[in-house]
Amino acid sequence: PTLLAVSVAAAAGSVRRPAGRGRGRLGGRRPAPSTSSGAASFGRLVSAAATTCCAVGSVGGQPAPEEDDDEDDDENGLGFSVTPWAELEAKPVFVVSDGPGHGAKLMVESGWAQFGMLDTADVRVRSQVRTAAEVENVIAECAQQGLQYDVSSRGLVVYTMASRELGKHLAATCAMQGIACVNALEPLLYAIDVCFAYVPPPDSGAPQPRIFVVSCGSGNCTFQLVKEALGQFPECGVQDVIVCPKVRSLEEIKLIVEKAESARGMVAFTFASPGMSRFMRQQCELAGIRYADLFQPVLVAMELYLNHPFFGVPGGLDLKALAEAELRWECRRVS
Repeated sequence: PTLLAVSVAAAAGSVRRPAGRGRGRLGGRRPAPSTSSGAASFGRLVSAAATTCCAVGSVGGQPAPEEDDDEDDDENGLGFSVTPWAELEAKPVFVVSDGPGHGAKLMVESGWAQFGMLDTADVRVRSQVRTAAEVENVIAECAQQGLQYDVSSRGLVVYTMASRELGKHLAATCAMQGIACVNALEPLLYAIDVCFAYVPPPDSGAPQPRIFVVSCGSGNCTFQLVKEALGQFPECGVQDVIVCPKVRSLEEIKLIVEKAESARGMVAFTFASPGMSRFMRQQCELAGIRYADLFQPVLVAMELYLNHPFFGVPGGLDLKALAEAELRWECRRVS
């Protein structure tokens, strides 16, 4: 079966990435996320599935076979098919965490809204998973559920593990079962580790690093993930973060990056739009500040798992908002 292991190394990058472990007060306890053998990097996934620059009809980064005539086209179809919206099947997505898993659950639910199926989303949370045996049981459950679907889509796991070793074991177990997995917390942990590797003493007069939490929505999901990640870095002394909700313009992104640069801080963001995410990454790279793109790896993994494109618009499709939307309509005379 086709294995998708989503690496989020690029989602935590910046132009000043060190070659090895970070240094400073945090002791560089978390190395840069890396792509394991046989895994597709986040950058390749985005270019293949989440941007308009991809070549339709390619699978796994390989060119689609050339077709001789229309008959072969009809018979073989496209390598990446666009399924009619009404035929999208709500396959289960497992959320696994050694804590409550609130942040990852909110992330996956937000992801389902990008496919127009928030009301029928099948999100299965397995929290407080803290041993190798418990990990194996959860992945076995996911694999069993995946037997009823296409062999190339055995399952999808989005996980947040405070224990790096337990996270590695989960990824390896998913690989053996042919299940796609996304480490939703790793890019954030790495960015925090490097950003706060050296914190000036309070009496030095130098500004303390700040964390900017940015989202095209309410920011609750992003804030929850940042809060969970900071729980592993008590020595940082971070007591508050700056939340920037409903960011919908490129100008505001530039302003946020400018503020983060002057504060010697970092940016953690969730944008449904691949274009907005790309622009934020670009601006952070140009400014030389750390960042963590938290939503796009999950959306791309869900897109490949469901074999269905996501909307890429803030909020996705929420039918409950239709009545409120109609109240904003107005009738204007034209003559």
